[in-house]
Amino acid sequence: MMICPLECLGGNHIEALWSSGKYDQCVEACNATLVGAEPGSEAMASVLFTKMLCLRKLKRYDEARTVANSIVTLCPNTTFASKMGGSAGRTEDEAAFAYAKALKTYHNKEYGPAWRMFTDFLADFPNNWRVETAMFYQTRILYDLGLDDKFVEESEKAIKQNPNLSWAFEARYLQSCLLTRRNKGIEARSILAELAKHPKSDEWIPILRQSLLETYLYTAALAQTTKSDERMSSEARALLAECFAYAAATGNAGWLRKCILMSHRLHDPVSLAEHEALLRSVDYSTAPADSRYVLVDETARYWFESGDYFKAIRLLQEEVLCPYYDHARRRVLAGRLYDALLAVGDSVEAENIRVRYSVFPVIRQTQTTMTLGRGE
Repeated sequence: MMICPLECLGGNHIEALWSSGKYDQCVEACNATLVGAEPGSEAMASVLFTKMLCLRKLKRYDEARTVANSIVTLCPNTTFASKMGGSAGRTEDEAAFAYAKALKTYHNKEYGPAWRMFTDFLADFPNNWRVETAMFYQTRILYDLGLDDKFVEESEKAIKQNPNLSWAFEARYLQSCLLTRRNKGIEARSILAELAKHPKSDEWIPILRQSLLETYLYTAALAQTTKSDERMSSEARALLAECFAYAAATGNAGWLRKCILMSHRLHDPVSLAEHEALLRSVDYSTAPADSRYVLVDETARYWFESGDYFKAIRLLQEEVLCPYYDHARRRVLAGRLYDALLAVGDSVEAENIRVRYSVFPVIRQTQTTMTLGRGE
């Protein structure tokens, strides 16, 4: 079992610095504490371990390896020393290399090779402090491969074997995502409600809120159930406004597009005016560039499909001149403007736009909100 940093700190001061993310100051506090630590003691090893974790957070990996190896040489008979190496005399350096290689392979979405690498890591370094994290990625790969039932089986088994499992929160969250995709909104909301009582960190709060919204509207079937129930519909509208505003304010383009699609599901066909109002509820002048692009692109597309060509033209004529967009995004917006100008019969200006922005005669937009990802 991997030692949780908060369980191995050398004093309240060090714990407070670690918890607040003040890693530079935490390293200094560790150094000060080590001056008076009993040589070779568990307490000394604990402080060294914390110092190593801080150095890794600061990406000072060479120093972190030196500290890790010093735990073995200075405190060989401690529990922390046993977590620095592995079987057959393998060292912490080898563990770090093997883990980093497996993690890189995972992030490259080479899930099969990554699964085998994490399996080998667990066999070679059964006591290393990264063991529980390696177990998480090994189990998460089942989710990424779409082996949903196997993922639930393995994650539940791990949680039952170790109720204090460090990644139980993440596992339960992913289980809620699976339930949402299977149109089991009530069951998914039950899990999310429990997780929201004790979020793992502040960063998880907006993630849980976004996922809660998806339990109402992620699929057409969920949206239909939500629209037919007044209470659920009211809850979904409030959540939608909250999540939409957050995604726009933080520049989270992926969440923003999800919110736009779910808004259309909620409001279509009787209240599309509310959908348009949501799209226009954000002040474009203060929105991050990523948010602004999504909002302009989606609003223009919505107006075009609604036959409000002149609205789309007025918006896009201003936006293509703004300095916020890279060349590729500007071409997409110019392409929408080209289409709208042709729709109202202004072929001369449409040709000017085509030449000025290198727009192809027939625009095929590459970004769409017609599909959603796996919900996490």
